Amino acid sequence: MSLVTSLMCRLRCCNISSAPIMSTAILRLKYINRKDANMSLHQQTVHLPDPTKNASYNLSKSTVSNGANDTNRRIYVVRHAERVDFVFGEWIPPCFDESGQYVRKDSNMPKHLPVRINSPSAWLLDSPITNIGRCQARLTGDAMKEAGAVISYAYCSPSYRCVQTCHGILEGLGMTHVKIRIEFALFEWMLFYRDNKPEWCTKDELYADNFNIDMEYEPMMSKKELLDLTNENCEEFYRRNHSVVEQFLKSHASGNALMVGHSCTPETCTRLLVGKEPRTKGELFSVLQKVPYCGMVAAEYSPATNEWQLRDSSGFSVTHKQNDRLEWSAIDN
Repeated sequence: MSLVTSLMCRLRCCNISSAPIMSTAILRLKYINRKDANMSLHQQTVHLPDPTKNASYNLSKSTVSNGANDTNRRIYVVRHAERVDFVFGEWIPPCFDESGQYVRKDSNMPKHLPVRINSPSAWLLDSPITNIGRCQARLTGDAMKEAGAVISYAYCSPSYRCVQTCHGILEGLGMTHVKIRIEFALFEWMLFYRDNKPEWCTKDELYADNFNIDMEYEPMMSKKELLDLTNENCEEFYRRNHSVVEQFLKSHASGNALMVGHSCTPETCTRLLVGKEPRTKGELFSVLQKVPYCGMVAAEYSPATNEWQLRDSSGFSVTHKQNDRLEWSAIDN
């Protein structure tokens, strides 16, 4: 199955094509064949409400800041930034020469890719983020810093795009000293990977690529255990993601956590935490369509009520328009 076919199947499962045009977040797929570049563009457009109409957009008034007298704990759950394969479609063949060396074909592609086992095929289901994605991640961290957010622990899906995003957010926060804990239990629903299993960079490969990886952290779920979940249902997926939150709270009596994952993660890591039941498959697919790149949910614990609640984190959004590839031949005509 080709990358494009795989992605289309996944998006059909999400019923994206039937989403209303002006819904809070719309994923629109657009393939444009380019004979001169021998590639296609696979672009994602995110439509969000006008932030100027959002009273909480002023970051200085954010409801999720950590002031000097604020002791409430928070867990910030974020989707990864813009991914290369969703922008450029089948990007691997034109971007790797016969010797396997990476050569970028667009300034929004990464300048370099790290050395990893089974490259370049391993990138097929483990896409990096774009340069725009790097900006999204850093801007998200910068907004959190401006709001006074403080992070003590960082948990991350093993996907390379998530590690890059986590690193970028910590850069924006000015907290790159916080080590990134690779947690397989944070990976997305294995329903999307029934036909093809993803490969991830090892801790050593990530560390060699200058990510501040916690080399001593032992994930609560192993890589093998995750890959064996071939028939994972929706409720099991919710509980797997939630188990990371539970383990964090059991292991650490204080401190805030950053958790970086996928479009489902802000939902699946907080739903049970606030005392609600897992959604159905259809309901979950409807929700994930509304989570843009670097979309964040902040859960806050109140000692007074002994409850976790979701707080308005819309001020951390990075809202922007799409920018298509230049049709230079239309000008040089």
